[in-house]
Amino acid sequence: MDDLLQVDPDALLSFAQQLDERAGDLERGLADERVKVESALKRSGSMYTRDGRTAPVFKPLGSALAGVLGRAEENVRAVTDTLRNDAELLRGLVEAHDDAERRAVRGWESGEVQMKPRGAAA
Repeated sequence: MDDLLQVDPDALLSFAQQLDERAGDLERGLADERVKVESALKRSGSMYTRDGRTAPVFKPLGSALAGVLGRAEENVRAVTDTLRNDAELLRGLVEAHDDAERRAVRGWESGEVQMKPRGAAA
């Protein structure tokens, strides 16, 4: 019976949780970095102005950074969506496996299945 596929539901659920956590970490990390970059631009751009507003010479840089940061957010969103989708697929796999195991146990207990399933009572 070495050719049987073995499923460790707890390990799969744990990994799904880790995928969800990494997605959240990526989102929070990017948001934190965006704040740092925007703050640095504002600080640098207003350093030599009397009224504290961003100097006009920095406006093109601000627009370019906004575009780059927007694309970075889109890319991170694609990655985090994939991570969360993969986590959901793993949870679905575990649920389907558990359902199949319950059906096999019911079949064994009713006499329909001749080979004892893993979850059947002794």
